[in-house]
Parts: sequence; C-alpha cells; structure tokens
Amino acid sequence: VSTQSTWGPFNRIIEMEPEFECRICLESFSRVPDRFPRLLTSCGHTLCTSCIGKTAQNNSLLCPLCRVATTFTALSALPPNFTLLNFIDQRSSSSSSSSSSSSSPSSFSAGNPNPDVTTTSTTKKKKQQCGECESSDAVVYCRGCDFYFCDGCDEKCHSQSKSSQRHERVPASKNVKIPICRYHAGSPLILFCLQCEQSVCIVCSQFGGHKGHQEKIVELKDIVEQTKSSVQSCITSSKNIVIRMEDLTQKVQQNVDGLDDHGASVESAINTTCDRLVNTINNRRGMLIEKAKKCKNDILENLQQYSRELSIPLNQARQVVQEGTEVLEMADVPLVDSKQMIQQIYEAASLSAGSVRPDSPPATIGFQLNIDEVISSINNFGVVGVPDAPRIKSCEAICGKITVVWSSVVCDAKVSAYSLEMAVDGDEEKKENANFVEIYNGDQTTHTTFVKHVGVYKFRVRCNSEVGWSSYSSTADVEATSVIPAVTRITKCTTAKEIIKVEWTRVEGHSVNYVLDMKNDKSISNAQFLEVYRGPDHAFSFSADMPGNHSFRVRAYNDGAYSEYSSLCLVPMESVLFTSTILGVRHRAAINTLLPNNNITLLFRASRDGYEAQKFHQFCDNVAPLWVVYKSTNNFIATAYASVAFTSSDSYKPAASGSCWLNNLENSSGTISSSKYFNTNHLEKSLYDN
Repeated sequence: VSTQSTWGPFNRIIEMEPEFECRICLESFSRVPDRFPRLLTSCGHTLCTSCIGKTAQNNSLLCPLCRVATTFTALSALPPNFTLLNFIDQRSSSSSSSSSSSSSPSSFSAGNPNPDVTTTSTTKKKKQQCGECESSDAVVYCRGCDFYFCDGCDEKCHSQSKSSQRHERVPASKNVKIPICRYHAGSPLILFCLQCEQSVCIVCSQFGGHKGHQEKIVELKDIVEQTKSSVQSCITSSKNIVIRMEDLTQKVQQNVDGLDDHGASVESAINTTCDRLVNTINNRRGMLIEKAKKCKNDILENLQQYSRELSIPLNQARQVVQEGTEVLEMADVPLVDSKQMIQQIYEAASLSAGSVRPDSPPATIGFQLNIDEVISSINNFGVVGVPDAPRIKSCEAICGKITVVWSSVVCDAKVSAYSLEMAVDGDEEKKENANFVEIYNGDQTTHTTFVKHVGVYKFRVRCNSEVGWSSYSSTADVEATSVIPAVTRITKCTTAKEIIKVEWTRVEGHSVNYVLDMKNDKSISNAQFLEVYRGPDHAFSFSADMPGNHSFRVRAYNDGAYSEYSSLCLVPMESVLFTSTILGVRHRAAINTLLPNNNITLLFRASRDGYEAQKFHQFCDNVAPLWVVYKSTNNFIATAYASVAFTSSDSYKPAASGSCWLNNLENSSGTISSSKYFNTNHLEKSLYDN
C-alpha cells in the first residue's frame, strides 16, 4: 500500500506550506496563544499574536507586507483566521490518523482514502464539534470562515467586525463544502465579480486582483439564484419547445401514415375524372360527326336545287343558239319571218337567267374546331407541384434608382403573382442572414425602386400559383455608388426693402448642389419658372425687379440625378421702386406724389442693358404709360412721364393735357421736388418719338 496521501485538500495544504507560517517570525501558526493567527482587518493579511503585539504601537500596526495601517482596541479584538485554523486542525487530524492506521491497518481499506470515514458499518458518525471552544456541538457552519461554531462562539466571533457579520452561515447538518480560492489558501469562493464574470473569495475582492471592482462584487448565492432562475426559464421554454415539436412530429407521422390512403384516393379520383372526360369527348365526337353529315346533305340538296335552276335558262339559251344558226342559213323571206320566234326564245332565256342566284351555294361545312383553349384547360386540369423559381436576368443601379428584371415562369399551374424582396448587405460576414423585405408583389416581371443610401443591395424573387409559392431565385447583388438626394425644404423667405432672401435645408450626401427657381405672376413669361441660382449654398439673396407674387422652389442634385422639387414658397412684393441704382428711400414721398398708383415694372436699366438709344427702344417701345428716370454727371435727377408709347417713328405724338410731364426730382444741392412741368400750348407735340 502506498504511503502517499491521495486526499485532495491535504495535498493542497502540503503544496501551500509557506502560508501556514507567520511572515515575520517564520514560526508555524497553531492554537498556542503566541502563535495564534489573527487577521489585520484593513488589509486581510495574517500575522501571529506575538508579532502583532511586538510590532504594534498605540494599538495601531503598519502591515509589514503591504504597508496598510490597521487600528484596533485590543489584540483580542482582531479576528482569528478561522479558515487557516480549520486547515491546521485538519492537517493535525490527518497526521494522527495516518499514525494510527499503521498500527491498525484493518480500520480502513486502501479504496477509502479519507481517514475520517471508516468502512465499518457498525461505526456511528460522530457529531461535529465547535471548532472554537471544542466542547459544544456545532450548530452552524460559516462559509466565510470555513469553520463550525456553536451558538455562543458564533455570536462572539461574528460580532467583532462588520466584514465577518456578512458571512453566510448555514446549519451544520446541511453544510456542503464549497470550492476554495486557488490564490488564497483556505478562502472559500463565496463572492462573484460581475466585471470579470468569475467567482472570488473575500481576500480577492478586498486585497487581490478584484480590489478595484467593489461596485461589481456581489454575493455568489445571489448569482446562483439568478443562474438557477435563468436555467429554469430555459428549461421551461425548452419544455414548451419539446411539447410543440413533439406535437408537430406526431402530426407529421400521422400525415405519413395516412399518405398511402390519401394517394390511393387521389389516384382513384384522377381515373374517375379522366374517364368522364374521355366519355364526354367520345359523345361529343359522335354528335359532331352526325351534325357534319347532316350539314353535308343539306349543302348537297342546295347544290342540286341550284343546278336545276340553272338548267332552264341554259336549255333556252342553247335553243336560241341552235335555231338561230339554222335561221341564218334560210333564204331572205323565211329568215325575216323567223326573227320574231328567235326573239321570243331569247327573251325567255334572258328572263330565266336573270332570276338565277349569282353565286353558287357554299360547299363548306362550317365547323369551328379550335381546341387550343380546351387543351390548355386540360393541361392545367389537376396540376400538382409548385412552379419553378424565376431567374433574375438583370439588376442595374443608376443614381439610387435600381431596376430589377426577372424571367417569367411557364408551368402547369398558372402563375398569379411575383414577389420581389430586397435586403441591404451591410456586413460581409452576414450575407446569408440578410433581412429581406418585400418591395413588390404583382404580375409584372420588372420593378424599379429608389434607395436613399449608398451600399450593396441584394434581391431575390419567387412566384405564386394556385398550388403555392415557388422557392426563391438565386440572389442578385448590385452596388449603388450614388443615390438621388432627398427632397429639400424651403425654411425661410424674408424681404428687406426690395431684397428677397430664400433659405432651404441642407441634404446629406456626396457633392450635393441646389437649383433655385423663381416665377413672378406679373412677368411676361409668368407661366415659366426661371433658374436664379445653382450651387452648393443653401441660401440666396437677390433684388426683385418687379412687383407681384414671387414663387420659389428648390431641388437638390448630384451626379446628374435630381430630387423632387420642394413645396412652393410665395413672397408678395407690393413695390420695387427702390431697387433702382438711382433712386433711394429719400425719394419715396416725392415719387408717391408723382405716381399715386405706383405699380411699376422695371423694363430697362441702362447700367445693365446698355446706354445706346436702340437698346432703350428695344425694351420700351409699344409700352405705355412710361416713366423714365435720368441722372446727370453732376448728380441732377430728372424724371419724365408719357401716357403714349414710343414706336421709333422719329416724329411728334399728341397726348391729352397733363398726361405727359417732366420733373426735376433732385438738384445738385440735394433738394427734392415733386413738381411737374407740362406742355400745355402744343399738345400735338407732347412727345417726340426719336
């Protein structure tokens, strides 16, 4: 028999022998008062009572191992390391048991490595004694201390510190050994670190590798309860799955068992129905043949009747030919006498021929034997099996517009609809798990969709018939390298004097630009929008050239693809007088006096359109009334009003009194006047049209 112990805990103790010695005096811990192991409550290290007493000053000790200070009221207030004491007791018990086993080898067999448990059936198990007083029976087992206590010792030992009060205690009779920390000898794994997701001991949580995880440390029993609850939930759900799968399996088996009878029933129905079809076709064939014979006889009778009708004029005509030939050979007198007879026979023949039907009766039996629809119906009769899957023929993306074309399916069952599905392929590793969404369902074999984001899109299609859906086609991938911009929105239209500022929202995307269009209801081309801005900005300001309602719309574009137009924004403008480069606000009062109803449209601006006379006439001829503003080089401003139109006639034109006038609006000294000067003596020369 080998003398090497196979008792796991004892082997672990032997391997960790240095942990049973005081790190200061290097003496082994024991229950001797000076060698009694006590815990330093601030850091968790263990020293013997003698070394603590020699090293402490004023009831305070700086730990020689980690330099953390521990304060205590008395040496007896420092809690014993019960876990260490328990292992010391077990080692001592193991040593004594080994000694006794050498003198009494029959007390246990080689197959029982635990010397505390005998194999004799008559041996009664002793009650566990309190490990502290060693005189009373143990009532509780402390998992934190790994020690048995009676009631009195339990109260005394666990009231020393707050940390020991948190220890989990269970009845001694229900104690189940729990694993020991592999880093701290004798410390049970009673806590759980949520951050590291592993079981830890108290020393690990306070002084070891989990010291900084205090907020994530919970009691192991709580995690055990949560785990049990989670596992129980999985078990419950799995039981439901088992019940459902077993039910489905049973139904499948029932279908399998009844498939032979069902197949025989279907075959019988097919034979019966086809026999009926054959009988119906045979009966129809006999009826059609009889009908065809009757039609043939009727046509024959009609033809014979028509032949009899033809024989009368035919015989009469032949008589005219024969007798007329004979008369022609007669002498003159008999020839003349026979004329009347020949004439009568001819007239009778002509009359008979005129009464005959012009066309022969038809000799065709009018039967319609087009059986294409009948054959198609027969081919579709009693169809079994779903249709084949369609095939995607092409998939093309242009600026966010993707067009998919697939093949039509010809099968025994009529295809009623196609279903096209699309998925965004955002992850190369999840192509097979793409989330497809139906984007089209109908009878067409092409569909166009619009996408809002750049990326790779996947498509698949299937078809439906009266017997069910086909399988999906192979997946087709297409990459949208650019997309149609989203619709922008005009957010603000403001006016300051005659300046209009339009602002709109930005659109996300690559190389997005904008086009701003404007339409004025008093413009000559008021039915057309005119482009007033194109570029990357999202605001634009300009001077209004004419009064009226200004309508604006904007759209975004990139790579030649345009979004839809925004909603219209309407900006009313009552007057645009002060968009002039000559006039200003200071002239408003005088202009209101000169032109009380100043609904003015700008026709010509020399600084913009040119200073030549022909330019003036190009824009202003045939328009009346007309108001012209002039500014000289010495800052005089004059205006002229004409109620008759210029026509470039190079002559004088008459006008009503007071309908043509001149005005010196502002002189060189800045004086503004609203006075009018009229030509009252020569109204026939009110305007010189040059």
